[in-house]
Amino acid sequence: MKEDLDDIEALNNYDDLDNVSKLQKTQRYIDIMQKVKSALEKGSDISMHGELESLVHHPTDYARVVKKIGNEVDLTLVDLQGLLPSAIIMVVSVTASTTSGKPLLAEDLHETVEACDRALTLDSAKKMVLDFVQSRIAYIAPNLSAILGSAAKLIGTAGGLSALTEMPACKVQCLGAKRKNLAGFSTVSCKFQEPTK
Repeated sequence: MKEDLDDIEALNNYDDLDNVSKLQKTQRYIDIMQKVKSALEKGSDISMHGELESLVHHPTDYARVVKKIGNEVDLTLVDLQGLLPSAIIMVVSVTASTTSGKPLLAEDLHETVEACDRALTLDSAKKMVLDFVQSRIAYIAPNLSAILGSAAKLIGTAGGLSALTEMPACKVQCLGAKRKNLAGFSTVSCKFQEPTK
């Protein structure tokens, strides 16, 4: 408490603004502002930056599309069929035709493709784990399985079985609504099982 009062007292004694406002005099601030100024002066093309991610919302679809496009500037030469719905392909193509871009450096392209591969591998692993949980859900949580049917997706969305068990019922219903996997709520015909001891 005394230290706080000392700080306040010290501030009251400053007549010079430089003694209070020190950020602009630090070397780190000066370096960062110089980099920002330099980037602005180069006129870096940011018109395409963020365009594709605003058109392709799902992360795995985005990774597949980026990998498929690679360094191709003319998207009419890239076949995106099977990766995206036709309407999205048309929007991506039209947007690309009205936007000027430039190819990535070979090193940057390599790192980008590697990042896409890692994201796709993680997505495959996630699907494999969900398939495993789905195949074992009757043993892991039989009552939940009887109520929800495909509970593995719900468990995955919640962040795990323990996270799901701690979640209020109103939030569980919202999770199901987001995933649109609520089929089965109104068709419960199985008897609940007693927990084993």
